[in-house]
Amino acid sequence: KLPIPYITINNLNPRENKDVLAFTCEPKSENYTYIWWLNGQSLPVSPGVKRPIENRILILPSVTRNETGPYQCEIRDRYGGLRSNPVILNVLYGPDLPRIYPSFTYYRSGENLDLSCFTESNPPAEYFWTINGKFQQSGQKLFIPQITRNHSGLYACSVHNSATGKEISKSMTVKVSGKWIPASLAVGFYVESIWLSEKSQENIFIPSLCPMGTSKSQILLLNPPNLSLQTLFSLFFCFLMADLVSGLKKVGRGLYQP
Repeated sequence: KLPIPYITINNLNPRENKDVLAFTCEPKSENYTYIWWLNGQSLPVSPGVKRPIENRILILPSVTRNETGPYQCEIRDRYGGLRSNPVILNVLYGPDLPRIYPSFTYYRSGENLDLSCFTESNPPAEYFWTINGKFQQSGQKLFIPQITRNHSGLYACSVHNSATGKEISKSMTVKVSGKWIPASLAVGFYVESIWLSEKSQENIFIPSLCPMGTSKSQILLLNPPNLSLQTLFSLFFCFLMADLVSGLKKVGRGLYQP
């Protein structure tokens, strides 16, 4: 009767592409043929093996993160064969070159800076951030509310694996510009009521954003940093239409005078 085989190994926690592994199939007997299995597929016998018993030791010069197993050995005689329990390796690897998201680097004053860093590593890597070479904080995420131009600089995410001893970093340049609307520009919202036709008497409202002083209409002050994208498009539309509006002189219930 065949005994149940088992595997001994010199290192269950090898470092990727660094450590040599030696698997041994027990028990030892000249009467057995030894076969090795990885992920359910038999491994080829090395050309250097002259006798079946020599195949009871499997040497791997290196392993990768994709070769964790399961590994099994099988012993056979002329009556049949038995396989061992599977062995799973804990391959230590990484950290790989980290990735920073989002990758865009241009911001404006008043926005929030929210960056995340990712890497592949076993065991999980330790993360820390630096700005212009100075330590900022630990962790995968970096959040800075309402950034200013003073926050421009070189941002780096460094990752470290204590098991492999490897450390690597990824950097990106962040540029913070001033507000889209200069603070010196007084911005207001006005609505002009214009009579476009004596016959139709249609009352048309043209909303726009313009510098103060360009209209006698009621002006409501806005806070430039809080302007929405829609409002900015309205401002652009105003500048395009300014000449057209100021050139209209139609008679309705009275004269329109820019």
